[in-house]
Amino acid sequence: LLGERWTLHIVMALNSGKMRFNELSRSYRINPRTLALRLRSLEESGIVTRTMIAIMPPAVEYELTDKGRALAEVSGKLAEWGQEWMVPPAGPEKDEPDSEEYSSCPAD
Repeated sequence: LLGERWTLHIVMALNSGKMRFNELSRSYRINPRTLALRLRSLEESGIVTRTMIAIMPPAVEYELTDKGRALAEVSGKLAEWGQEWMVPPAGPEKDEPDSEEYSSCPAD
């Protein structure tokens, strides 16, 4: 479940509060079918609650459970770690020769 595309995005989005299906779909440009499948899986896993709102037309709100908020906290910490420690390299090391140096070498 956690390795599926969009799952952690949905959890982090709901960490700021209740959201309706269409808000999630539009805000993150998630395909509605994919979003429905992920939300259903999250609900079955006890990470999200689904509440029907009695208005016309009917609406549904999603909210994190305590389990979901704990997951969002851990995910946030992982994101912070990644931003601090997983910085892409700036370029080749100074000890590594440039490709131009090799192009001027005589062929054997």
